[in-house]
Amino acid sequence: MQNALSAEHWNGKGFPGGRMREEIPLFARIINLVQTFEVFAAINGPADAYQVLEDRSGTWFDPELVKAARELLKDTALWEKLEDRSVREAVMALEPVKLILHAEDARLDSVCEAFADVIDVKSPYTHAHSRGVMNAAVHISRTLNLMKRN
Repeated sequence: MQNALSAEHWNGKGFPGGRMREEIPLFARIINLVQTFEVFAAINGPADAYQVLEDRSGTWFDPELVKAARELLKDTALWEKLEDRSVREAVMALEPVKLILHAEDARLDSVCEAFADVIDVKSPYTHAHSRGVMNAAVHISRTLNLMKRN
């Protein structure tokens, strides 16, 4: 599962499979780096976010990707767009109309499950927690006749 692999660390001490270096697919390495960068940039700004990447280069992150991320600091247009909160509109404008998907219940469930998996793989202490909470909520809802039984 690709989103589970995004929790793997460059040095092999991540979760869930202990993969390391090039054993981790490039896309998963990028996702791991970018999601961390985004969190720290939102909290303390891009310079702090980049420092976190530098501090974790070679342990959590592929050193070559950390070097590539340095270029983000120079992209003043990107940071200005993030500051004025117009990013959502800019990204939405890039999506080809013929590729827009409309969410049915099953697709929404799939998206929610993917988010739960991403959250759960972030820590060995919360592994499978979200799915457990979901199963308990579904069971309680069905017991109280608040949702249909399948």
